[in-house]
Amino acid sequence: MKNAIALIYILLTILTYSCKNKKNTSPSTSYIISGTISGLTENDTIIYLEESPLNRKGRELSSPIINGKFEFKGSVDEPTLVHLGITKYGFLPLFLENENYTVKGNALSYRFSEVSGGSIQKEYLEYDEYAKKYDKIVKQFTTIYNEKGSEAASEIENQLGKISEEKYYFEEKFITENRSSYVAAYLAYKNSKSSEIKKLDSLINLFDPSVQSSIYIKAMKKRVKTLRAVSIGKQAYDFKAIGIEGDSIKLSSFYSKKYLLVDFWGSWCGPCRYEIKKTLVPLYTKYKSKGFEILGVAFEFAKTNKAWFKAIKDDKMKWPQLYRTDGFGSHFGIKYGIKAVPTNVLLDENGIIIARNLHGEALKNKISELLD
Repeated sequence: MKNAIALIYILLTILTYSCKNKKNTSPSTSYIISGTISGLTENDTIIYLEESPLNRKGRELSSPIINGKFEFKGSVDEPTLVHLGITKYGFLPLFLENENYTVKGNALSYRFSEVSGGSIQKEYLEYDEYAKKYDKIVKQFTTIYNEKGSEAASEIENQLGKISEEKYYFEEKFITENRSSYVAAYLAYKNSKSSEIKKLDSLINLFDPSVQSSIYIKAMKKRVKTLRAVSIGKQAYDFKAIGIEGDSIKLSSFYSKKYLLVDFWGSWCGPCRYEIKKTLVPLYTKYKSKGFEILGVAFEFAKTNKAWFKAIKDDKMKWPQLYRTDGFGSHFGIKYGIKAVPTNVLLDENGIIIARNLHGEALKNKISELLD
Protein backbone atom coordinates (compact mmCIF):
# COMPACT_ATOMS: atom_id res chain seq x y z
CA MET A 1 0.00 0.00 0.00
CA LYS A 2 2.81 2.38 0.95
CA ASN A 3 4.56 1.56 -2.33
CA ALA A 4 1.39 2.37 -4.30
CA ILE A 5 0.98 5.72 -2.51
CA ALA A 6 4.62 6.56 -3.15
CA LEU A 7 4.24 5.71 -6.83
CA ILE A 8 1.18 7.93 -7.15
CA TYR A 9 3.06 10.78 -5.41
CA ILE A 10 6.00 10.43 -7.79
CA LEU A 11 3.69 10.46 -10.84
CA LEU A 12 1.84 13.57 -9.60
CA THR A 13 5.15 15.32 -8.99
CA ILE A 14 6.33 14.53 -12.53
CA LEU A 15 3.04 15.73 -14.06
CA THR A 16 3.05 18.93 -12.03
CA TYR A 17 6.66 19.67 -13.03
CA SER A 18 5.88 18.95 -16.68
CA CYS A 19 2.88 21.29 -16.68
CA LYS A 20 4.88 24.10 -15.10
CA ASN A 21 7.67 23.76 -17.65
CA LYS A 22 5.54 23.16 -20.72
CA LYS A 23 5.76 26.03 -23.20
CA ASN A 24 2.57 27.94 -23.95
CA THR A 25 1.63 26.93 -27.50
CA SER A 26 -1.78 28.62 -27.62
CA PRO A 27 -2.11 31.12 -30.47
CA SER A 28 -1.64 34.80 -29.78
CA THR A 29 -4.78 36.93 -29.53
CA SER A 30 -3.19 40.29 -30.40
CA TYR A 31 -0.57 41.91 -32.60
CA ILE A 32 2.20 44.47 -32.12
CA ILE A 33 3.70 46.42 -35.03
CA SER A 34 6.90 48.26 -34.12
CA GLY A 35 8.51 50.47 -36.72
CA THR A 36 11.46 52.76 -37.34
CA ILE A 37 11.46 55.07 -40.37
CA SER A 38 14.44 57.32 -41.02
CA GLY A 39 14.46 60.47 -43.12
CA LEU A 40 11.18 61.90 -41.84
CA THR A 41 10.72 65.63 -41.35
CA GLU A 42 9.43 67.30 -38.21
CA ASN A 43 6.01 67.57 -39.88
CA ASP A 44 5.74 63.79 -40.37
CA THR A 45 4.18 63.03 -37.01
CA ILE A 46 1.45 60.44 -37.71
CA ILE A 47 1.26 57.02 -39.37
CA TYR A 48 -2.04 55.39 -40.28
CA LEU A 49 -3.09 51.76 -40.28
CA GLU A 50 -5.86 51.29 -42.82
CA GLU A 51 -7.86 48.09 -42.48
CA SER A 52 -9.43 46.38 -45.45
CA PRO A 53 -12.81 47.88 -46.44
CA LEU A 54 -14.01 44.26 -46.60
CA ASN A 55 -13.46 44.01 -42.86
CA ARG A 56 -16.62 44.77 -40.92
CA LYS A 57 -14.64 47.16 -38.71
CA GLY A 58 -13.10 48.95 -41.69
CA ARG A 59 -11.21 51.36 -39.45
CA GLU A 60 -8.32 53.72 -40.03
CA LEU A 61 -6.14 53.70 -36.93
CA SER A 62 -3.35 56.17 -36.23
CA SER A 63 -0.22 56.27 -34.14
CA PRO A 64 2.20 59.11 -33.36
CA ILE A 65 5.69 58.99 -34.87
CA ILE A 66 8.24 60.00 -32.24
CA ASN A 67 11.89 60.23 -33.25
CA GLY A 68 11.11 58.10 -36.28
CA LYS A 69 9.50 55.34 -34.23
CA PHE A 70 5.89 54.15 -34.05
CA GLU A 71 3.86 51.30 -32.63
CA PHE A 72 0.42 49.75 -33.18
CA LYS A 73 -1.25 47.28 -30.83
CA GLY A 74 -4.53 45.49 -31.44
CA SER A 75 -6.16 42.32 -32.68
CA VAL A 76 -7.69 40.98 -35.90
CA ASP A 77 -10.42 38.38 -36.32
CA GLU A 78 -8.61 36.75 -39.22
CA PRO A 79 -5.46 37.34 -41.32
CA THR A 80 -6.02 40.32 -43.60
CA LEU A 81 -4.02 42.76 -45.70
CA VAL A 82 -3.66 46.24 -44.18
CA HIS A 83 -1.74 49.32 -45.27
CA LEU A 84 0.54 51.51 -43.18
CA GLY A 85 0.36 55.02 -44.59
CA ILE A 86 2.42 58.15 -44.05
CA THR A 87 1.21 61.30 -45.77
CA LYS A 88 3.52 62.26 -48.69
CA TYR A 89 5.25 58.87 -48.70
CA GLY A 90 2.44 56.50 -49.61
CA PHE A 91 1.43 53.13 -48.22
CA LEU A 92 3.21 49.97 -47.11
CA PRO A 93 1.21 46.71 -47.34
CA LEU A 94 1.38 44.23 -44.48
CA PHE A 95 -0.47 40.92 -44.13
CA LEU A 96 -1.63 41.21 -40.54
CA GLU A 97 -2.43 38.40 -38.12
CA ASN A 98 -2.10 38.28 -34.34
CA GLU A 99 1.70 38.21 -34.33
CA ASN A 100 4.56 40.65 -33.71
CA TYR A 101 6.03 42.67 -36.60
CA THR A 102 9.00 44.95 -37.15
CA VAL A 103 9.14 47.61 -39.86
CA LYS A 104 12.38 49.32 -40.90
CA GLY A 105 12.79 51.76 -43.75
CA ASN A 106 13.49 55.22 -45.11
CA ALA A 107 10.83 57.81 -45.86
CA LEU A 108 11.99 58.41 -49.44
CA SER A 109 11.74 54.71 -50.29
CA TYR A 110 8.94 53.92 -47.85
CA ARG A 111 7.14 51.46 -50.14
CA PHE A 112 10.31 49.31 -50.09
CA SER A 113 10.63 49.17 -46.29
CA GLU A 114 11.60 45.85 -44.69
CA VAL A 115 8.79 44.05 -42.84
CA SER A 116 9.60 41.05 -40.65
CA GLY A 117 7.37 38.83 -38.51
CA GLY A 118 4.24 36.78 -39.11
CA SER A 119 4.19 33.49 -41.02
CA ILE A 120 1.56 34.72 -43.48
CA GLN A 121 3.54 37.91 -44.09
CA LYS A 122 6.44 35.73 -45.24
CA GLU A 123 4.13 34.17 -47.83
CA TYR A 124 2.96 37.61 -48.91
CA LEU A 125 6.52 38.84 -49.44
CA GLU A 126 6.92 36.32 -52.29
CA TYR A 127 4.17 38.13 -54.17
CA ASP A 128 5.18 41.59 -53.00
CA GLU A 129 8.49 41.42 -54.84
CA TYR A 130 6.54 41.41 -58.12
CA ALA A 131 4.08 43.99 -56.82
CA LYS A 132 6.89 46.43 -56.00
CA LYS A 133 8.36 46.17 -59.50
CA TYR A 134 4.92 46.63 -61.03
CA ASP A 135 4.05 49.63 -58.83
CA LYS A 136 7.34 51.32 -59.69
CA ILE A 137 6.87 50.94 -63.45
CA VAL A 138 3.17 51.93 -63.37
CA LYS A 139 4.14 55.12 -61.53
CA GLN A 140 6.86 55.91 -64.10
CA PHE A 141 4.53 55.14 -67.02
CA THR A 142 1.65 57.25 -65.69
CA THR A 143 3.92 60.23 -64.92
CA ILE A 144 5.62 60.25 -68.33
CA TYR A 145 2.35 59.56 -70.18
CA ASN A 146 0.57 62.45 -68.46
CA GLU A 147 3.46 64.89 -68.84
CA LYS A 148 4.91 64.01 -72.25
CA GLY A 149 2.37 61.82 -74.06
CA SER A 150 2.27 58.28 -75.41
CA GLU A 151 5.38 58.41 -77.63
CA ALA A 152 7.65 59.38 -74.75
CA ALA A 153 6.17 56.59 -72.62
CA SER A 154 6.54 53.84 -75.23
CA GLU A 155 9.73 52.35 -73.75
CA ILE A 156 8.24 52.25 -70.25
CA GLU A 157 5.08 50.82 -71.80
CA ASN A 158 7.02 47.78 -73.05
CA GLN A 159 8.52 47.22 -69.59
CA LEU A 160 5.05 47.54 -68.07
CA GLY A 161 3.72 44.86 -70.38
CA LYS A 162 6.55 42.48 -69.50
CA ILE A 163 6.32 42.86 -65.72
CA SER A 164 2.51 42.71 -65.87
CA GLU A 165 2.74 39.34 -67.60
CA GLU A 166 5.31 38.01 -65.12
CA LYS A 167 3.20 39.20 -62.19
CA TYR A 168 0.05 37.64 -63.64
CA TYR A 169 1.62 34.19 -64.13
CA PHE A 170 3.17 34.25 -60.66
CA GLU A 171 -0.20 35.08 -59.10
CA GLU A 172 -2.06 32.39 -61.05
CA LYS A 173 0.53 29.76 -60.07
CA PHE A 174 0.53 30.86 -56.44
CA ILE A 175 -3.29 30.69 -56.22
CA THR A 176 -3.44 27.23 -57.79
CA GLU A 177 -0.69 25.78 -55.59
CA ASN A 178 -1.80 27.30 -52.25
CA ARG A 179 -5.47 26.49 -51.85
CA SER A 180 -5.54 26.92 -48.07
CA SER A 181 -3.59 30.20 -48.06
CA TYR A 182 -5.06 33.55 -47.03
CA VAL A 183 -2.56 35.25 -49.33
CA ALA A 184 -3.81 33.15 -52.25
CA ALA A 185 -7.41 34.02 -51.29
CA TYR A 186 -6.47 37.71 -51.28
CA LEU A 187 -4.78 37.44 -54.69
CA ALA A 188 -7.80 35.61 -56.11
CA TYR A 189 -10.08 38.37 -54.80
CA LYS A 190 -7.78 41.13 -56.10
CA ASN A 191 -7.57 39.57 -59.55
CA SER A 192 -11.29 38.86 -59.71
CA LYS A 193 -12.46 42.46 -59.47
CA SER A 194 -13.17 42.47 -63.20
CA SER A 195 -13.98 38.77 -63.48
CA GLU A 196 -17.30 37.39 -64.59
CA ILE A 197 -19.51 34.79 -62.88
CA LYS A 198 -17.92 31.70 -64.44
CA LYS A 199 -14.40 32.71 -63.43
CA LEU A 200 -15.53 33.72 -59.94
CA ASP A 201 -17.29 30.41 -59.34
CA SER A 202 -14.16 28.58 -60.49
CA LEU A 203 -11.95 30.55 -58.08
CA ILE A 204 -14.30 30.12 -55.13
CA ASN A 205 -14.52 26.36 -55.62
CA LEU A 206 -10.73 26.12 -55.87
CA PHE A 207 -10.16 26.94 -52.20
CA ASP A 208 -10.16 24.61 -49.21
CA PRO A 209 -12.88 24.87 -46.53
CA SER A 210 -10.30 26.41 -44.16
CA VAL A 211 -10.40 29.74 -46.05
CA GLN A 212 -13.96 29.68 -47.40
CA SER A 213 -15.07 31.92 -44.52
CA SER A 214 -12.35 34.53 -45.18
CA ILE A 215 -13.40 38.06 -46.10
CA TYR A 216 -11.88 37.56 -49.56
CA ILE A 217 -13.89 34.47 -50.51
CA LYS A 218 -17.03 36.01 -49.00
CA ALA A 219 -16.50 39.12 -51.13
CA MET A 220 -16.24 37.02 -54.30
CA LYS A 221 -19.46 35.20 -53.41
CA LYS A 222 -21.19 38.55 -52.90
CA ARG A 223 -19.89 39.77 -56.26
CA VAL A 224 -21.38 36.71 -58.00
CA LYS A 225 -24.78 37.65 -56.59
CA THR A 226 -24.40 41.26 -57.81
CA LEU A 227 -23.30 40.24 -61.31
CA ARG A 228 -26.25 37.91 -61.82
CA ALA A 229 -28.51 40.98 -61.86
CA VAL A 230 -26.51 42.59 -64.71
CA SER A 231 -25.40 39.48 -66.59
CA ILE A 232 -25.63 38.78 -70.33
CA GLY A 233 -29.24 38.89 -71.49
CA LYS A 234 -30.34 41.32 -68.74
CA GLN A 235 -31.51 44.89 -69.27
CA ALA A 236 -28.70 47.32 -68.52
CA TYR A 237 -29.11 49.33 -65.33
CA ASP A 238 -29.81 52.92 -66.37
CA PHE A 239 -28.01 55.77 -64.64
CA LYS A 240 -27.07 59.44 -64.89
CA ALA A 241 -23.62 61.02 -64.96
CA ILE A 242 -22.10 64.39 -65.84
CA GLY A 243 -21.29 65.25 -69.45
CA ILE A 244 -18.58 67.48 -70.89
CA GLU A 245 -20.90 70.51 -70.80
CA GLY A 246 -21.69 69.88 -67.14
CA ASP A 247 -25.20 68.54 -67.79
CA SER A 248 -26.66 65.34 -66.34
CA ILE A 249 -27.09 62.65 -69.03
CA LYS A 250 -28.73 59.22 -68.87
CA LEU A 251 -27.13 56.08 -70.23
CA SER A 252 -30.35 55.18 -72.08
CA SER A 253 -30.08 58.31 -74.23
CA PHE A 254 -27.31 56.52 -76.19
CA TYR A 255 -29.31 53.40 -77.10
CA SER A 256 -30.03 54.50 -80.68
CA LYS A 257 -26.90 52.88 -82.14
CA LYS A 258 -26.75 49.20 -83.07
CA TYR A 259 -24.14 48.47 -80.44
CA LEU A 260 -22.98 50.58 -77.52
CA LEU A 261 -19.80 49.83 -75.58
CA VAL A 262 -19.94 51.41 -72.12
CA ASP A 263 -16.31 51.81 -71.12
CA PHE A 264 -15.68 52.50 -67.43
CA TRP A 265 -12.24 54.08 -67.05
CA GLY A 266 -10.27 56.83 -65.24
CA SER A 267 -7.80 59.49 -66.31
CA TRP A 268 -5.50 58.24 -63.51
CA CYS A 269 -5.60 54.61 -64.71
CA GLY A 270 -2.57 53.54 -66.79
CA PRO A 271 -4.08 50.25 -68.04
CA CYS A 272 -7.27 52.12 -69.06
CA ARG A 273 -5.30 54.65 -71.08
CA TYR A 274 -3.28 51.85 -72.69
CA GLU A 275 -6.42 50.00 -73.80
CA ILE A 276 -8.02 53.18 -75.11
CA LYS A 277 -5.02 53.84 -77.34
CA LYS A 278 -4.40 50.26 -78.47
CA THR A 279 -7.97 48.95 -78.79
CA LEU A 280 -10.79 51.49 -78.50
CA VAL A 281 -9.51 54.24 -80.79
CA PRO A 282 -8.87 51.84 -83.73
CA LEU A 283 -12.23 50.11 -83.16
CA TYR A 284 -14.11 53.40 -83.11
CA THR A 285 -12.41 54.62 -86.27
CA LYS A 286 -13.22 51.40 -88.11
CA TYR A 287 -16.79 50.73 -86.97
CA LYS A 288 -18.39 54.07 -86.06
CA SER A 289 -20.00 54.37 -89.48
CA LYS A 290 -21.42 50.85 -89.14
CA GLY A 291 -23.45 51.60 -86.02
CA PHE A 292 -20.86 51.14 -83.26
CA GLU A 293 -20.73 53.70 -80.44
CA ILE A 294 -18.61 54.01 -77.32
CA LEU A 295 -19.66 55.82 -74.16
CA GLY A 296 -16.80 56.63 -71.80
CA VAL A 297 -17.77 56.77 -68.13
CA ALA A 298 -14.87 57.97 -66.00
CA PHE A 299 -14.42 57.34 -62.30
CA GLU A 300 -12.61 60.48 -61.17
CA PHE A 301 -11.44 61.37 -57.68
CA ALA A 302 -9.87 64.82 -58.18
CA LYS A 303 -11.69 67.98 -57.12
CA THR A 304 -11.42 69.37 -60.66
CA ASN A 305 -11.96 67.68 -64.03
CA LYS A 306 -8.77 69.04 -65.64
CA ALA A 307 -7.08 65.63 -65.77
CA TRP A 308 -10.22 64.13 -67.30
CA PHE A 309 -10.36 66.77 -70.05
CA LYS A 310 -6.64 66.40 -70.73
CA ALA A 311 -6.88 62.60 -71.03
CA ILE A 312 -9.79 62.85 -73.49
CA LYS A 313 -7.79 65.24 -75.66
CA ASP A 314 -4.41 63.47 -75.39
CA ASP A 315 -5.84 60.02 -76.13
CA LYS A 316 -7.97 61.29 -79.04
CA MET A 317 -11.24 59.98 -77.63
CA LYS A 318 -13.87 61.22 -80.08
CA TRP A 319 -16.81 59.41 -78.50
CA PRO A 320 -19.22 60.77 -75.85
CA GLN A 321 -17.90 61.09 -72.31
CA LEU A 322 -19.46 61.16 -68.84
CA TYR A 323 -17.87 61.21 -65.41
CA ARG A 324 -18.59 60.84 -61.70
CA THR A 325 -16.48 61.97 -58.75
CA ASP A 326 -17.80 59.43 -56.26
CA GLY A 327 -15.77 56.62 -57.82
CA PHE A 328 -16.58 52.97 -57.32
CA GLY A 329 -19.06 53.92 -54.60
CA SER A 330 -21.42 55.52 -57.12
CA HIS A 331 -24.84 53.90 -57.36
CA PHE A 332 -24.14 52.45 -60.82
CA GLY A 333 -20.63 51.36 -59.81
CA ILE A 334 -22.25 49.25 -57.10
CA LYS A 335 -25.04 47.97 -59.36
CA TYR A 336 -22.59 46.84 -62.05
CA GLY A 337 -20.23 45.33 -59.47
CA ILE A 338 -17.33 47.52 -60.60
CA LYS A 339 -14.31 47.12 -58.34
CA ALA A 340 -11.60 48.02 -60.85
CA VAL A 341 -11.15 49.67 -64.22
CA PRO A 342 -10.99 49.19 -67.14
CA THR A 343 -14.39 47.48 -67.12
CA ASN A 344 -16.97 47.47 -69.89
CA VAL A 345 -20.40 46.23 -70.96
CA LEU A 346 -21.58 45.86 -74.54
CA LEU A 347 -25.25 46.69 -75.20
CA ASP A 348 -27.58 46.26 -78.16
CA GLU A 349 -29.91 49.01 -79.41
CA ASN A 350 -32.49 48.11 -76.73
CA GLY A 351 -30.02 48.33 -73.86
CA ILE A 352 -29.73 44.56 -73.43
CA ILE A 353 -26.32 43.35 -72.22
CA ILE A 354 -24.77 41.10 -74.87
CA ALA A 355 -21.19 40.93 -73.53
CA ARG A 356 -19.17 41.99 -70.49
CA ASN A 357 -15.53 42.75 -69.89
CA LEU A 358 -14.09 41.97 -73.27
CA HIS A 359 -10.65 43.48 -73.78
CA GLY A 360 -7.97 43.55 -76.46
CA GLU A 361 -8.32 40.86 -79.14
CA ALA A 362 -11.47 39.43 -77.54
CA LEU A 363 -13.24 42.78 -77.90
CA LYS A 364 -11.97 43.27 -81.46
CA ASN A 365 -13.19 39.82 -82.45
CA LYS A 366 -16.64 40.41 -80.94
CA ILE A 367 -17.19 43.73 -82.74
CA SER A 368 -15.93 42.20 -86.00
CA GLU A 369 -18.33 39.28 -85.56
CA LEU A 370 -21.25 41.68 -85.09
CA LEU A 371 -20.50 44.29 -87.76
CA ASP A 372 -18.26 42.83 -90.48
